Amino acid sequence: MIFFTDNQPFKIVEDIGFLNFVFQLVPKDYKLPHRITITKLIANIKKEAIKKIITELEKIPNLAITSDGWRKRNGEDFISLFAHFIDEYLKSTHLY
Repeated sequence: MIFFTDNQPFKIVEDIGFLNFVFQLVPKDYKLPHRITITKLIANIKKEAIKKIITELEKIPNLAITSDGWRKRNGEDFISLFAHFIDEYLKSTHLY
């Protein structure tokens, strides 16, 4: 599973500092993907994740949904949603 963490804009691949950093790590002939290519890749990953979630949810006869919301001290807001269920093996599972 891919996790995205630092909330960097996709245009970071065009920043000189980032390019210099990458070129220290990889061969000089490596070409970073364009930000639009990255955007399309992320959109495809999202579509596939949604398909997997829908497929799993369609198998579940009973589902409990919980949510939580909070604000960081800097004013940044967050919300989480969890879907809890018991699978066919009587194993407690959740989607988030």
